[in-house]
Amino acid sequence: MQLQRRDINIITNRIAIPLILPRTSAKISPRITPLPIPRISGTERSIMSTRNTRRSKAASAGIVCAGDTPRTDRRICLLPPQRLTAELSGHGHQLCTVLHWQPPKRNAEAVAGYHVDRLTWWPGMTPIATRLTYTPVPDCHFCDESVVANQINEYRVTAVHREFADVSGPVSFPAAVYGFAYLRYDEMLAELSALAAANPGLCRLVDAGPAAGGGMRVWCMVLGEDTSDVPDRPGILYAANAHASEVEGSDVCMGLIREALRRYREGDADIIDLLRHVQVRIIPMHNPFGRLANERGYPGYLRKNHPGRSLPPPLDPLAITHAWPWDASRGTDINRNFNADWCYSGEFRDPAGNSYPGKRPGSAPETRALMRMARACRPQISINFHAPCGYPLLPGNWGDGQQPVDRELHYEIGRAFAAQSAPEYTAEVPHLSPEPAHLVGETAQAWLYREAYGAHLLPEGFYEQVPYESRMLFVSSPASLEELITGGMRALLWMGQRVRGAGITVYVRNANGRPLRAAVDVVDHMDPHCAMQYTDRQHGVYRRLLSPGRYTLRISRPGYDSQTVRIRTIPNSTTKVCVYLQRAGQRRDRS
Repeated sequence: MQLQRRDINIITNRIAIPLILPRTSAKISPRITPLPIPRISGTERSIMSTRNTRRSKAASAGIVCAGDTPRTDRRICLLPPQRLTAELSGHGHQLCTVLHWQPPKRNAEAVAGYHVDRLTWWPGMTPIATRLTYTPVPDCHFCDESVVANQINEYRVTAVHREFADVSGPVSFPAAVYGFAYLRYDEMLAELSALAAANPGLCRLVDAGPAAGGGMRVWCMVLGEDTSDVPDRPGILYAANAHASEVEGSDVCMGLIREALRRYREGDADIIDLLRHVQVRIIPMHNPFGRLANERGYPGYLRKNHPGRSLPPPLDPLAITHAWPWDASRGTDINRNFNADWCYSGEFRDPAGNSYPGKRPGSAPETRALMRMARACRPQISINFHAPCGYPLLPGNWGDGQQPVDRELHYEIGRAFAAQSAPEYTAEVPHLSPEPAHLVGETAQAWLYREAYGAHLLPEGFYEQVPYESRMLFVSSPASLEELITGGMRALLWMGQRVRGAGITVYVRNANGRPLRAAVDVVDHMDPHCAMQYTDRQHGVYRRLLSPGRYTLRISRPGYDSQTVRIRTIPNSTTKVCVYLQRAGQRRDRS
């Protein structure tokens, strides 16, 4: 007879008794008389149902009820930590993320500590996972001092069991920060205000005007003499971050301000000489509203003065990857919004385009802010940082094919600037012919040249000339800032000497010695694309940089007899010319 195990549960007084009986191929009735099953009333069934519900809820919370046998597996179950937040602080090499979270909702007393993991990634790059804690941290906060700049740093936290080291709970919901290694708008404004307050006789902070939105302003730091009061003192103008994604120049400008003030206080003779004879105006953040997108970690290349669709805090970089597509962003490319040879630019006029120049010249408030600061100091040299490699794009021809009359002056100053300020690997190539940035109109560089002649540089990188190809190399890392600031100070000191070098300063007076506003024409050396050049109304003074050589000046004013003066400009010195205009028909008493 073949035996087979059969379990028969005989319920008697709520006790289950397993029985093992032999089994044959034939049906055999068990030789045992089962006890009668007691009937359960409706009241008893209701009480049992309520008690089982309570036991089930207690079991899910890890609570052992009286009369129950303790179960270890209930106590070792852990839930994920709650409300993980990540906040970025610091700049450059000192980037840091401070993490905070709350214990799990259940079995928090069973947690011995927490492990922190980071996933570093960027669209199109392979994510890199890193465990940041060798041993569990006992507290609900952690500081990551190895944040990866210019990438998304995504964090997760897991709880570790107190008694069972191999047991950990599920990971928390992630928190993420973008490794923005540069100054933010609020930080920049706070530092500029503090520097101006600490150096009242040396610098002043000027509100140049509003930005496109968000209550932001365009701020300008004025170092040295105010040329609006002493117009025969030359001026240098810096601006940075006109395009939203090109942020490095802002920190370079801030570094130049800090370094110039520090060296002046320490008695550096070169800086003292510079700031006593030259006014330097610096706009560190020309496009603060557009810059917001880059601070949040937008993976595209934004130019315009609008950050696109804003997201409510806390910002999750996973959610903003496609928040601002370039072809749907609002705003204006403020470096295409200037009134300089507008009709020849050929810029794309679609408002959705990334280089949209606006409805009309000067329509963007940031454009008007820079124009306001430029007219206050009439700079002979300007620096407009885009991606500040230190090697500027130099001007080619105007949109109609004509060559600017001061092209050689641009090349002289641009190459010298590159030799002083470019990083080491680019400083070897200033003798190469750079790719020209054509003066096609609408750019700040073209407008500044149109208004004041001189040399107006756009450091963005350099073009390495190879047969049949031009490769543009950029510096785009906070690691390069120290080198760029050091080189930038050398270039600033050199430019301070150059604006006091070869060129002219013209003083125009009437017969009684009072200042006159008069046109100054450098015969055969005027650009038809540029505005007429005049002495200022209050002081009757005009400045212009020129290459060394011989020139003829014609000074004129309606109602007065014009004068022609022949001059010679020499290196390292400005040629000063004083002209007295007589009213038409009157005898000339002085000249």
